[in-house]
Amino acid sequence: LKLSTHHTLKNLTLSHNDWDCNSLRALFRNVAQPVVDDADRHCKIDYKLEHGLCCKESDKPYLDRLLQYIAMTSVVEKQRKAVPQMPSTACRVCPTSSNSRVVCHCRATYSWRPKPTS
Repeated sequence: LKLSTHHTLKNLTLSHNDWDCNSLRALFRNVAQPVVDDADRHCKIDYKLEHGLCCKESDKPYLDRLLQYIAMTSVVEKQRKAVPQMPSTACRVCPTSSNSRVVCHCRATYSWRPKPTS
């Protein structure tokens, strides 16, 4: 965050974000603490409270977040694939001699997706 000498900052909302602790420390070297009028109360696992905000110590913050996102996506994909898909029923309506219609044939079809090849 860079401000020219002619501009000031009144309020800054920083809570509920995924802060890297080094970035947060650098920010507070440039921004006065009273400007920040909000705070986190509880931090996620592996995060700590610093300057009233949750942050995570990391040498490579962007790589860590990318790997975390990939892992979460992988878990969701595995759960989605583990749930069997519901069959869809295809029915044909047949005319009758009394001008009414009845269902004369139904068959269940399963739509399975092929496994992706690596």
